[in-house]
Amino acid sequence: MPALVAGDDPTLEHLVDVLGPSVLRVLSSPGLDRVVVRDVVIYDVADPPTLRPGDVLLGVGLVATSDSACRIVAEAGSAGAAAVVVRSREADLPTLRRAATDNGVTLIVLAAAMRWEQIGMLMRNALAVDPMGFQSDTTTGDLFGFADALASAVGGAVTIEDATSHVLAYSTPHEDELDTPRREAILGRRVPEAYLEHLQKGGIFEALETSDDVVRVEADAGLGMRRRLVVAVRANGELLGTIWVQEGRIPLGPEAEAALAQAARNAPGHLIRAHSTGLTLRQRREDQLRALLSGDADVTSAAETLGFDAELPCAVLGVALDSPGRPGTDHRSFRRVDELLRARAMAFRWLVASTVSGGRLLVLVPELTGRRDRVEAAIERLANGLCQDAQRAGLAVRIACGPWAPRLADAAGTTATVDRILQLLARDPTRSRVASYASARAAVALSRAMTALTPVAELQDGAVATLLDHDRRYGTDYRVTLTAWLDSFGDNALAARSLNIHPNTVRYRLQRIVEVSGIRLDDPDERLVAMLHLRLAAGAHRLTP
Repeated sequence: MPALVAGDDPTLEHLVDVLGPSVLRVLSSPGLDRVVVRDVVIYDVADPPTLRPGDVLLGVGLVATSDSACRIVAEAGSAGAAAVVVRSREADLPTLRRAATDNGVTLIVLAAAMRWEQIGMLMRNALAVDPMGFQSDTTTGDLFGFADALASAVGGAVTIEDATSHVLAYSTPHEDELDTPRREAILGRRVPEAYLEHLQKGGIFEALETSDDVVRVEADAGLGMRRRLVVAVRANGELLGTIWVQEGRIPLGPEAEAALAQAARNAPGHLIRAHSTGLTLRQRREDQLRALLSGDADVTSAAETLGFDAELPCAVLGVALDSPGRPGTDHRSFRRVDELLRARAMAFRWLVASTVSGGRLLVLVPELTGRRDRVEAAIERLANGLCQDAQRAGLAVRIACGPWAPRLADAAGTTATVDRILQLLARDPTRSRVASYASARAAVALSRAMTALTPVAELQDGAVATLLDHDRRYGTDYRVTLTAWLDSFGDNALAARSLNIHPNTVRYRLQRIVEVSGIRLDDPDERLVAMLHLRLAAGAHRLTP
């Protein structure tokens, strides 16, 4: 039997209440309010854990419809475990649910979008939340309602942020209560860099990291910033976020500080729920977007999840880091680029959806209206502005602007084009860091043609093959001269300028090329085959001006 509730120990009801039904779906339970939760453990097939009463078992890698899943549920019941959590896309699991009922174990299904490492962290944090604090009468059950209730209690404007200074919620804004930092933070959903730097220099963040006391932030007329109070919100020793109160018409006194300190004790459950719900929704949107752009999604379902009109035109952008590093570093860099993108897209009144996939950030710009040429020009301006914003933030990026797509269903077809443009930019670092489809159309067409022609054996045999073999054996570089001459339409003077040599040297080398390879330069078909062979050999898919 699961451990029965005793004293102030957290229960399964509390755990499910904090994380919310969008994250944890209870299929069966002998009584959520009666079962104590002691710990969260991970099931490892290679090294199964020793279960104890009150454990919540995370069935990582467990197939919910398998016989082994039923066996593990029975073992959990014998050990007095509180619950078994599985991941499944099936709406119901009759066999496993029956096993859970027979063994007196709560069976919980984890939202498909939630990762195991995320739910483990969130559950442990949720268990550290005071149940009475979460159910406090000063809250209204959601983070925005919590902010409004606190604003009424303290007499100031409230903003709730996560640990990375992203705005999670705020009290209903009144225009006379909005100073410049708060207005910009609400609009951009993140505290602007100038104010973050000011707070960092003032030691505010250091104080929040090391103390649970209310911290005072003095006004700064130069930044348009009124006086503030701020307090850290923690669970299980981890900083979940911060609560800020901006002074309005009424000065913030000791009563406001006391109310804010109490709010920090009541807030962890709300922040955990907001975080878990946000992770689930964001992951679901990113999964749908990733599937849409790869051509694996049902367009109608994806449009509904993303909230976009499937019948309106759209476009896809690709953003790559100039110097990729470690996965964790790249993730933070892409997140910063995404923030800059959304702030800049606001100026165009565009919604955007983005996801990191395959080492690049893919961005969908949906519901485009107006003339195609004007929209494509605006997208290129957006990309150039984003590139400059990233550079000012210390990030070097390359951005490819895909072609106009008439409907959402056509977005997947443009993703491959975006990737080809990114590859072209990577191969020619001297070019602009931003390329539109119009500027890269010829190079993209040639790249696709080269890919299609690769299996044609005749294109990689004959005179050019002989010439390349001669270069390898004798250390000559006739390939470069022939390529320059062909690219110059047989103009010796133009080829000489591109190679920075005398025209007579070009003539001499061409004579040697004919002697070595037997190529017939007066035959237009042979010249075309030679040009294609050289491009295949060099992988020279270059951007055209």
